[in-house]
Amino acid sequence: PVRNLLDTGLPFSYAILPFKDASKEVLQLVKDKGRTALLDLPLEPNDPSDITEDRKTILTSMSEPQVQTMVNSALAALPGVEGVINYQGSKATADQRTMTSVLGVVKEKNLFFIDGATSARSLVLQESGKLEIPAGKSSLYLGNRDSLDSFYEDLVEAAGLADRYGYVIVICHGGPLAARAWTLYGKELQESGITFVPVTDLIN
Repeated sequence: PVRNLLDTGLPFSYAILPFKDASKEVLQLVKDKGRTALLDLPLEPNDPSDITEDRKTILTSMSEPQVQTMVNSALAALPGVEGVINYQGSKATADQRTMTSVLGVVKEKNLFFIDGATSARSLVLQESGKLEIPAGKSSLYLGNRDSLDSFYEDLVEAAGLADRYGYVIVICHGGPLAARAWTLYGKELQESGITFVPVTDLIN
């Protein structure tokens, strides 16, 4: 799916979970195509049963040094990423101490942060603003669909948001369905007047 998405020629930015068997291979594929790579940083969700990355997930109960060590370790596993986005994190992004610890490392490494908007109470933009870290926020998630037709409906919604507000940051799960959908419909969206840009063009 990643190769197929890269072959669309669309300037997507790719968020990569660390410590997976294919993490480094995907990172290299993305960098070889000149695309923007981000660390998909596992952060604690509200429901502990939702945690999928086990010991790799940053918890709100951790101390500042523990959080910083984990962020640095994840970044070291994916050398050359340009930014960070939260994976899950509905609880952690709403916790000031945790986010201050995470963003401290982001600032030190001169990276940017994208809020995956997993919580309406997220403090990402507030805290990144205090630290003068370039940041942005997702407005829509594409990934819970099970057919091309329904995926297309989401793409139309995303295009509508871009038309209404001038731009939109959208997160899309990079699975086989998404790769097929973007291959089929990406050109159509471009011809409708939508301009695709790397997420780095939309942060401030």
